[in-house]
Amino acid sequence: MITRKQFLSGGAAALGSLGLGPIARAGGEGPVVPGALIGASSALGHRLRSGGFPAPAETLAAEVVIVGAGIAGLGAARQLDRQGLTDLLVLDIEAEPGGNAASGRNAVSAYPWGAHYVPLLTDEGLSPSVAAQFASLMGVAMIVGRFSTGYLIDRFHAPFVGATYFILASLGVLLLKTVLDMPSPNLTLLAVAVVGFGLASGAELEQVSFITSKYFGLKSYGQIYAVQFIIFQLAVGFGPMVVGRIFDVTRSYDLALNLFIAAFFSGGVIMALIGRPPRRTQHSEVSLEPVRQAS
Repeated sequence: MITRKQFLSGGAAALGSLGLGPIARAGGEGPVVPGALIGASSALGHRLRSGGFPAPAETLAAEVVIVGAGIAGLGAARQLDRQGLTDLLVLDIEAEPGGNAASGRNAVSAYPWGAHYVPLLTDEGLSPSVAAQFASLMGVAMIVGRFSTGYLIDRFHAPFVGATYFILASLGVLLLKTVLDMPSPNLTLLAVAVVGFGLASGAELEQVSFITSKYFGLKSYGQIYAVQFIIFQLAVGFGPMVVGRIFDVTRSYDLALNLFIAAFFSGGVIMALIGRPPRRTQHSEVSLEPVRQAS
């Protein structure tokens, strides 16, 4: 069984190896790549926190106000518009809409700034509006996945629950790839694939925190969870870059989808093989009983 010290040491070594390459290149004489890092505007966020805004120059009124111009907000606005409700206003802190699904275009092709799920669908012939609807459906499935995970791990062996969601993600991506390979994609099957993958995506962090506490205890919980969360965020950050590189080289998402299918399935098998959590010794438990004073 791996100890806390071994886990933390191994995690630190893995993070260090990931960081050495960029640091070495930054300090060397490597070529300068034109461009800039973009993302959420921290300056605007800090301004909202600090206050000190001038008096409003204009007052707007609308029957419905949607806060956030990400894929969910834009999808909600589109659905309301289709139902005849046109007196609506979509607000966002950023200058451009899209959120995590924002994209751009250069002389070579269109490209995503973050998530690939919208261009993944539009590259197969679906319109941007239909792709946005499926992205919104995945967002709803992620919310359901978060709630359902908490309910299930309170009642069943947590690794089995995690394995089920991993396998569900693998099947969802497999079905997605199958649908996108069709001459005319079946939208019903596509919705099933998106829901399956969305449910699994919503279950990720809840399982990490719960399983960490059960298998490693609470003594070093903060450190262990922090290492896992950093690794998770590195994967979130580098994932779109890797998928984008695969698409640039192969001109297709097929290889990336095949890697996801294999990774999710392997993760499910590994999770299913995790045994029961170790029994804690009596001295590791914290007593909540009042201390009796000696007479």
